[in-house]
Amino acid sequence: MATLMCRPPLTSTAGSATTKPCERQPCGQVIATSHASPLKQELVTDPKNPVDMVIIRELLGGIYFGEHSTAADGKSAKDVCTYEEAQIRKPLEFAFQAAKGRRGKLTVVDKANVLDTSRLWRSVAVEMAKEHPDVEVDYMY
Repeated sequence: MATLMCRPPLTSTAGSATTKPCERQPCGQVIATSHASPLKQELVTDPKNPVDMVIIRELLGGIYFGEHSTAADGKSAKDVCTYEEAQIRKPLEFAFQAAKGRRGKLTVVDKANVLDTSRLWRSVAVEMAKEHPDVEVDYMY
């Protein structure tokens, strides 16, 4: 995202996630590219409340590492998504620690409204939030 001026991904020391820190930029630079942002204009152009976020992406399991198959006729395909609790805990712990070092806020984005694997992610996140009472957690589909 041009507006957020994200640096290239960094791999965590646990090898469980990549991070995409988005640095605060002077208001003039952000306003000049705000039209290219998927965020609401008022979020990226308010000089009193500049954008400040880190996106943490899990790379331990799920659809990338599951079974993949394509029908012989090439007209259908299947990708299997499987997670275990331990695979979920690593990137979430990384996210909780990152939140503690920043503003103390964590938003967990999932598809718990439609996917069983995301419901597992959400239940693990809810459980882990109890271990991190100093982090404000919210959830988004």
